[in-house]
Amino acid sequence: MNTITAKCNETAGTHEGSRRKLSVARRLGLGLAMALALLCAGVAVTATPASAAATGNVAFCLRYTNNSPYASKPVYLYYAAPGATSWTKFKSGTTNSAGCATWKSLPTGYSYLTQGNWTFWMSGMAAAYTYDGYTGAAYLSSVGGTVNQATGWVYLSRLY
Repeated sequence: MNTITAKCNETAGTHEGSRRKLSVARRLGLGLAMALALLCAGVAVTATPASAAATGNVAFCLRYTNNSPYASKPVYLYYAAPGATSWTKFKSGTTNSAGCATWKSLPTGYSYLTQGNWTFWMSGMAAAYTYDGYTGAAYLSSVGGTVNQATGWVYLSRLY
């Protein structure tokens, strides 16, 4: 519960009392304090893009390092609010045969980043590999429309 803000900790507090069996009233009080702590923890989370009014689209393509398309593979969309210091996973999907796709009806006012990532096992080599890469980030302004992310490159690496 380290994510709870100081104000929430002060409100939730703890009860220092005797070690007797908890009465029903004390159990209810403890339950309410825990519920308040969880509620406060949820308040500390940033708003998701689903709360924005205007929408737009973000188009992207991913390619392997040999320049072939990242075709029909899983992709993940991340967003960041203005001033944010980290990205939050928002949606998942699949690229088309050209390694491209468009995320549609996205709320404006956020930056978006697409990740291509899939893992596979090579039994003959007894090893797992992953392809992983990102597009360039794109800001979807309040004007909406479609913005294009820079082409992303997907790199192969051995997991084990």
